[in-house]
Amino acid sequence: MRLLLSAFAAAALTGSAFAGDSEATPPPPPPAGPPPADAPPFENAREANLKRLIAEHPELKGVDPDTPEGRARIQQVMQAKMAQNAPMIRERLARQQAAQHAELKKTLALKDEEFATIEPLLSKVESLKQQKGLADRSAGPGGPGFPGRRGGPGGPGGSGPDLKLILGDTPIDPAIQELQDGLKALKAAVEDAQANAAETTATAAIARVRKARAAFDTTLGKAEEALRAVLKPRQEAILVDRGILR
Repeated sequence: MRLLLSAFAAAALTGSAFAGDSEATPPPPPPAGPPPADAPPFENAREANLKRLIAEHPELKGVDPDTPEGRARIQQVMQAKMAQNAPMIRERLARQQAAQHAELKKTLALKDEEFATIEPLLSKVESLKQQKGLADRSAGPGGPGFPGRRGGPGGPGGSGPDLKLILGDTPIDPAIQELQDGLKALKAAVEDAQANAAETTATAAIARVRKARAAFDTTLGKAEEALRAVLKPRQEAILVDRGILR
């Protein structure tokens, strides 16, 4: 029932796409050999991921990821890949969700007209949780499929996945938009080289993110309550067991 956010974002950003119902080809393993002794494990993984990314895309041949121009070029190519692959991945996820809803209708022992009442409420909860996951990923270190680095793709000077592009015609909930904007402001404050200016900026950004998260929890809570109102106790138990309801 849960939408495949990680698969969606990673496939859209790294350029792998789904053909029909076949699974995407898994990426090759990172280069062999021991990592540098003085490099943290997550930094080693990011560097390996970046090398693989450049190797997989001829457009990035010769690009130096340690320069602003190289990072901008990587970001440009990845955004183009996401734009190219997002529609077909959205279509596949829509088919998966339809199949999951059909299975859930049987599990909940609902007739067509009964499920027609529940499905919009169910989809609302799922959509909010999906958008929350994407917003968190878009502001995270490096974003899905990107090696995180100061000023690199997914960080200041770059961007994570474009929610509007990924969601298509699905409107972004106002609480999600505010959360995403707040997370980006927080990330910018963390990266601010001027410590004195960052103190005030960071305090405001923290407050903004916490307020946005509280607003999202309220919005999600109302959507969950509306869904619970049309469910019988056993049906609600099934949704809680599956992680659809809290």
